[in-house]
Amino acid sequence: MPDMLRLMQNRHDVRNYSDEPIAPDVAARLQEEIDAVNGIAGLHVQLIQDDPKGISGFMAAYEQFRNVKNYLVMVGPNTMRLDEQCGYFGEHLVLIAQHLGLNTCWAGLGFNRKRGSFQKDKGERAAIAIAIGHGRNQGASKEAKSASDISNLNADSPEWFRRGIQAVLLAPTVLDEQAVRIDLLDDSNPDGRRHVRIIAAEKGHFNYVDFGIAKYHFETVAGTENFVWV
Repeated sequence: MPDMLRLMQNRHDVRNYSDEPIAPDVAARLQEEIDAVNGIAGLHVQLIQDDPKGISGFMAAYEQFRNVKNYLVMVGPNTMRLDEQCGYFGEHLVLIAQHLGLNTCWAGLGFNRKRGSFQKDKGERAAIAIAIGHGRNQGASKEAKSASDISNLNADSPEWFRRGIQAVLLAPTVLDEQAVRIDLLDDSNPDGRRHVRIIAAEKGHFNYVDFGIAKYHFETVAGTENFVWV
């Protein structure tokens, strides 16, 4: 298992891509993870290669995407939880891609749902896409909020909570808003796991995608053996 916190630290949004294709063995390994995600979550995630139309057009240019020919499209049953699931499981795929030497960036407004060559079955919705491939650069760190902006972390907080909040501060957001709140509560389960509450932003076009991304970061680093969501 790769060091997920290190992957979170090293991964940055990359919007400008080279023409280098994704190697077949890398694509196959990524497809294994996609198949696992689809089986666990009941999603219809697809890796689309050599399609310059999926992340294109005015809004893609506005978001500064260039030469995106490969992308993950997050498709699933059109339920109330789809955006959260796409954020949660999409971020898992983002970090696996980082581990495999690929660059990524969440594409919200720049995802061209009408021109992309993905499949969407009856009752499904294409929630969002993720640009993927070999970047012309490795991106750069962006200014993040402080722990006090998004949590009740303090000097007495357990180390696992501190690490979880650190991971959330490293989480990408679709429109750079990072509008979640995570608090450690005083209550515990009978098994000793502490109660943690997470709240999504009330408004925002992709707020529940961001919510899912943040949940994945926190869970992966804090460890579900230490806490339970309430």
